[in-house]
Amino acid sequence: MTSASSEESRRRRHIEERLRVHAFARLRPVALGTALGIVTGAGLSLSTAFLLARAALWPPPDGRVGPLLGLLGHFFPGYAVTWPGAFMGLPYGFALGFGLGALLAGLVNLNHIVYARRKERATARSTAARYPSR
Repeated sequence: MTSASSEESRRRRHIEERLRVHAFARLRPVALGTALGIVTGAGLSLSTAFLLARAALWPPPDGRVGPLLGLLGHFFPGYAVTWPGAFMGLPYGFALGFGLGALLAGLVNLNHIVYARRKERATARSTAARYPSR
């Protein structure tokens, strides 16, 4: 009877481990960074192109096109709200998005590891308190 109960407890632990692995799936930093980089780079490039196209159809009264977006030129050398700047924004946006995505994935993975270890310790303490060794 003891072998049956130990087999059952082993099976239960295996199921719990598989559930934990699936519940806290690991994020891949390169994959998330690439996805976020593509979206950020395309967003910066398209928003610059949109402002330039809108300024061509409806010129602004003061002649300045996208003054707020132009402030990114302080952080991205060579970027301006111009057609060449729209193409310069693509690699800059990709680099920024890639870095943020990889950092985010790393932090989420670290958070899951810390949480899982705390949960394992709490379960071990709870089990030890419930079933003290004789």
